[in-house]
Amino acid sequence: MDNLLLYVMPTLLGLGGAYLGRRLARAGGWRRVLSLAMIASGALAGLMLYAQSLDDPWAAIGIAALSALGLGPVILGLVLGGFVGWVGWRRGG
Repeated sequence: MDNLLLYVMPTLLGLGGAYLGRRLARAGGWRRVLSLAMIASGALAGLMLYAQSLDDPWAAIGIAALSALGLGPVILGLVLGGFVGWVGWRRGG
């Protein structure tokens, strides 16, 4: 179960974000991808601030770790997939 949470789920989330970023970049350009990545980054920052405000340190560590494992790959996948899609869109392919 630990391997699923630490390796498989973030990889799948990152691949889903990359696919979404590639599709958005091919459809509407780079601006849509960056807007969605900024929204996801804001959500990650909000969750980190929430984790910092908790009184229980173990709950804060858990929320921060799950937030980073969940949203971090999505943001990275969006940006990288968006770049690949944007390059393909610029080349006309």
